[in-house]
Amino acid sequence: MARALGRTLEELATSMSAQEYGLWWTQYGMEPWGEDRMDVGFGVVASTLANVNRKAGSPPFEVSDFTPYLNRAEKAAPEPEASPLQFIQGLEQKRG
Repeated sequence: MARALGRTLEELATSMSAQEYGLWWTQYGMEPWGEDRMDVGFGVVASTLANVNRKAGSPPFEVSDFTPYLNRAEKAAPEPEASPLQFIQGLEQKRG
């Protein structure tokens, strides 16, 4: 989120409450933004172009054929040690 807002984590911790951060995180869960979201869109375009140009009878291309790193990241991502809300609350506690 800091990257999307053009701010550092410390700036977010000093200017945004944990409650507001939780609201933003919920919003992101409903309507994601950022590079991954754009890459999926480009994958849709690439798969569409590949499918209109494929040979008859060949299997159709999927979006995942053009975004393989997104699929790997989902499968290989470790469980976070803390939720984003817990992370911001920890920063707030450090701040005092």
